[in-house]
Amino acid sequence: MKKIANRLSSENESNCFGCSTRNPKGLRMEFFEDGDEVVCFWDPEWYYDGWNGMLHGGVSASLLDELGEWLVFSKLDTAGVTTDLNVKYKKPVPTTDGKIEIRGKITRQIKNLVIVEAWILNGNNTRCVEASIRYYTYPKSVAEEKFNFKA
Repeated sequence: MKKIANRLSSENESNCFGCSTRNPKGLRMEFFEDGDEVVCFWDPEWYYDGWNGMLHGGVSASLLDELGEWLVFSKLDTAGVTTDLNVKYKKPVPTTDGKIEIRGKITRQIKNLVIVEAWILNGNNTRCVEASIRYYTYPKSVAEEKFNFKA
């Protein structure tokens, strides 16, 4: 596995809820390439609970969406925006059992549309949440100009 450098980490770093290291209320996710997949190991704290001891569904969706964007960053070397996010909640994600794994891969690309499949595994390696996510991707020049994306 190879750590993916945060291209938003600079003097111009964004306050991204998902990946910013300077957002005190954010998720502070870090990402790694694992073959054709991207993975994040993340420790859910109690304040991300929905019900006691269970990760809030909206946080699960945010984790999956952010991972998908990092797939676009790392595998396609550009930026994109989410156009569709379809989440299936199969089992509760515990916030009391340590780190969880968020993982995904690009499954299809049609011109500027990219389809990502992503999932959350609990500490027992059980799939708890799955998502199919569609991103509109920008040409690199637009990503650099509009989003300050560093190729």
